[in-house]
Amino acid sequence: NRASVGEKIEVGTHTQRLFALCLQYYGYTEGCFHPAMYAASTLWGFSADAQSYRVPTPEAQQAVKPLCDFSAFTLEGNMLSKSISGAMLDFGGIAKGYAVDCLKEIAESYGVTQGIIDLGGNLYLIGDKNGEPYTVAVTDPRPLGGTRVFFALTRLSDTSAVTSGDYENYFEEEGVRYSHIFDPKTCAPVRTDLVSVTVVDTCSARADILSTALFVMGYERAVAFAEENALSVVLVTAERRYYTKGVSVFDVDGGYQPI
Repeated sequence: NRASVGEKIEVGTHTQRLFALCLQYYGYTEGCFHPAMYAASTLWGFSADAQSYRVPTPEAQQAVKPLCDFSAFTLEGNMLSKSISGAMLDFGGIAKGYAVDCLKEIAESYGVTQGIIDLGGNLYLIGDKNGEPYTVAVTDPRPLGGTRVFFALTRLSDTSAVTSGDYENYFEEEGVRYSHIFDPKTCAPVRTDLVSVTVVDTCSARADILSTALFVMGYERAVAFAEENALSVVLVTAERRYYTKGVSVFDVDGGYQPI
């Protein structure tokens, strides 16, 4: 990120793999996910070195857009370079999922056949729980003030579940909620009718990317994309309604209604 234009930086195997995955799913998600949003997230105060939430001026928002161009980055072997000064990468939308996959491989190399990897919103259920699927809770993105913190349960085994939502890392100004999930097309916090997206997949990195991309798409486009690509998802809308495909939920509470 500190490199000059054209300067080639040697990167390790994990960074190479992360970049390649992002490039693959950038096209797959029709541009709804890419990792070149660091300049925008810093402008809005969401990055690690600029945690001071704010709504930038329209001029500042417009000025940051050219810096959020994923095509500015090129990976040749193990050498990474960029063509736009100030463009920066942020693998936050995939790093935890990728790490979960790595941890699963390590666990299995030690003969682990049962267990849970939990990196906060990124789960991997290794095997099952004594012959039965694990019971997994989906967080209630808009709790009504009671003690219950989930809106539904599901049962999963030998797979990953990743949730993206606007209810943990966000700020509000003049009644508008701004979350840490950015729309690559606007380079600003996404404005969508979804408040939570859960993706179930045997690849946690893929689930991580897709949960973010579907959130950016919004409900109607996300449903169409999930159906076209046979994804297993749970989508929750701001109107307290939910949609599931490939995932059976039960014990739904909190006033949520199926779509």
